[in-house]
Amino acid sequence: MEALERLLAMRADLKREQAREAFSHALAAFQAEIPPIAKNKTARVQGRNGSFTYNYADIAAVQRAIAPRLKECGLSVTFDTEQEGEILKVACIVHHVDGHSERTEFPVPIDRQARMNDTQKVGSALTYGCRYALCAALGIVTAEDDDDANSTSTGSVGPQAAPALHAPAPSGNAPHTAPNGAPRSERGASTHQPIGQPPG
Repeated sequence: MEALERLLAMRADLKREQAREAFSHALAAFQAEIPPIAKNKTARVQGRNGSFTYNYADIAAVQRAIAPRLKECGLSVTFDTEQEGEILKVACIVHHVDGHSERTEFPVPIDRQARMNDTQKVGSALTYGCRYALCAALGIVTAEDDDDANSTSTGSVGPQAAPALHAPAPSGNAPHTAPNGAPRSERGASTHQPIGQPPG
């Protein structure tokens, strides 16, 4: 029995390693041919020294653009959330058909000073977090005119702030970090709660 248990454990370890390797290959293949993502929204930022605008792709546009390529590579994406005080932790979990998944978290402060009701404030943070977590998890890079980091520190935003996403991204496995280094990636994550189509 002990020998059989050791063999079964070795087989399970081998399957996990194979699934992890297949995930890495699939992610590299996805990143090698990320489709162009059109910037379909404009945000207005009010800062200390005046206001400015920039263009970006919202999460719905990103998901529409990448969905066919994700399917071709055997990948899928779900989201998970957890609120701690005024911080909403948004996680993007990338799954592969062979069973391996990786989780990238992005913490977002809920702006209680925004001119919205409480539900809208949480929804705004959720949209923002999903967008950045997805970008970080899949290695989608931001375009030159994305100024979200500046807008969150200098003033309020009209439309929902978002990374202006475009392609191509570097090939190889994604670093699982966002522009401000906040996301945290966990290999082999198995617990998730699909949100479905995040607000965008």
